[in-house]
Amino acid sequence: MNQTQENFKRISVLAIPLILSQVGQVLVTLADNAMVGHIGKEYLAASAFANSVFMVIMMFGMGITFGLTPLVGKAYGENDPIMIQKLFHNSLFLNSILTIILLIAGIAAGLLMPYMGQTKLVVSLAQPYYYIILLSFIPMVYFFSIKQLAEGMENTTIAMILTITGNLMNILGNYILIYGKFGAPQLYLNGAGISTFISRLFMMIAFFIVFKKNTLFDKYTISLKTNEISKSIQKRLLSIGSAIGLQMLVESLIFSLASIMMGWINELYLAAHQIAMSLSYLTFMISNGIAQATTIRISTLYGRKEFSKLKSATNVSLMITFLYSCVACIIFITIPTQLVAIFTNEGNVVIAAASLVGMAAIYQIFDGLQVLGLGILRGFADVRIPMIYAVTSYLLIGIPLGYIAAFKFNLGAHGVWSGIIAGLGFAALLFWLRVIHRQKALSA
Repeated sequence: MNQTQENFKRISVLAIPLILSQVGQVLVTLADNAMVGHIGKEYLAASAFANSVFMVIMMFGMGITFGLTPLVGKAYGENDPIMIQKLFHNSLFLNSILTIILLIAGIAAGLLMPYMGQTKLVVSLAQPYYYIILLSFIPMVYFFSIKQLAEGMENTTIAMILTITGNLMNILGNYILIYGKFGAPQLYLNGAGISTFISRLFMMIAFFIVFKKNTLFDKYTISLKTNEISKSIQKRLLSIGSAIGLQMLVESLIFSLASIMMGWINELYLAAHQIAMSLSYLTFMISNGIAQATTIRISTLYGRKEFSKLKSATNVSLMITFLYSCVACIIFITIPTQLVAIFTNEGNVVIAAASLVGMAAIYQIFDGLQVLGLGILRGFADVRIPMIYAVTSYLLIGIPLGYIAAFKFNLGAHGVWSGIIAGLGFAALLFWLRVIHRQKALSA
């Protein structure tokens, strides 16, 4: 078996559970939006607004947990279980502190919702739902803490099984609590929030049980010898995690600020934007699954100093991502109205959302390439420069261009999406220039 075949097989084995896990999470969001959309566009607009604010908190917190994966992957490649134990214990401690800080920031953001330019109706529906999903951030962080440990050791299956199970629970809970089925009260949008919290709590508890009971983790269970807080390990975790978190934060900001700008236009386009973003998020998560598998593969090969295989892994992942992104682009261009009809049958919302799905088709390749570039760089634990690139691309290019196109050139919602496309395209270019630089450095 040559290097290309070996890497294709290994990346596929890693990526398929990650993709199924990621898609499972997004399908829950799609189910939320579809169920909420059928009780009225004002509820869909409120969901879009609340999730755009929560996404900023969530993405930064997730990014912090992601800092564990490349470090565990390198230690796993070096066959150093003691270091893996130390990394995991320090990661749990660090994530606990940051969760408290982010919850305080999240509460403050919720209090500022009435001042973000949305209608009173949207704010009144969004705030209670927002606080419920904010509470679900606590179990979510601990679930991801163990998930990143397992994935750093090239095990992506357990998280997939638990995620899919939790997501099925969430969809059932949505049906019961949103619509008031089986004797439950009809809670509308708040029902979706409660169901999300319950499913995330289940996933956290289940993963802790698996961690304690599964023999796979026996040699990585924290012992008294590794049960100390290390300033040097904390610094490494925080350095990598905060850079990843900031990168994910600014990337989510471009979409969150886009949602807020849509609300400045009207509720119709805010609802339409939520539908288009939900579909786009689904395709992104498949690319993201491939990128995460690449991070795991690159970090392991980097730890083993198998640089030739590492370069081959990069090329294999690039081929897979590019072909997939082309397929996603074709689907979005070909059947936008049919995709939108999953969420709503209100004619004006369908027309508006279908036009935005058409624009989302344009950036599918950019989106796939930028997330893969990030995945490769994270495998090297190269995160600071990419974070600067992300800030430049999304906040200094994407958002300003979107605002100018929407409100100065009167392109409205399509102007906002033009900014998103520009930001993602520029980010993809910068990340891949950095990947090429790292590849050349290996040959030096």
